[in-house]
Amino acid sequence: MTGGGAATGLYLIVVWIAIVILAVVWICLPFAVFGIKPKIDEQTKLLREILAHLKKDEPVGSAQAETVGGTKLKAAKCPNCDYMLRPEWTRCPSCLKDLPD
Repeated sequence: MTGGGAATGLYLIVVWIAIVILAVVWICLPFAVFGIKPKIDEQTKLLREILAHLKKDEPVGSAQAETVGGTKLKAAKCPNCDYMLRPEWTRCPSCLKDLPD
C-alpha cells in the first residue's frame, strides 16, 4: 500500500473547489462587462466633446458658461495651480489643497 489516498482525496477536493469558483466567475463575467458598458460609452462621448473643444483651441471652461456632457462648466481656476475647476468641487484634484469659498 502506498498510503497516498488521503492526499489524493484532499487534492481532488481542492481541484473541485477551484473548478466551482472558476465556473461562478465565468458565469458572472458577462454581466460585469455589460454592466460597465453604458459608463464607458458615456465617458467616450464626454472625451469626444472635450477633444472637439481642444481641436477648436478653446478651453473647456472658457469665460461663458458651457455644457459638456450635460455638465455645466464655468471659468474657475485653482488659485494655487491654475487647474480648471468645477463649481461643486471644494478641493483641487491637481494640488489637493482646499479651495476658498
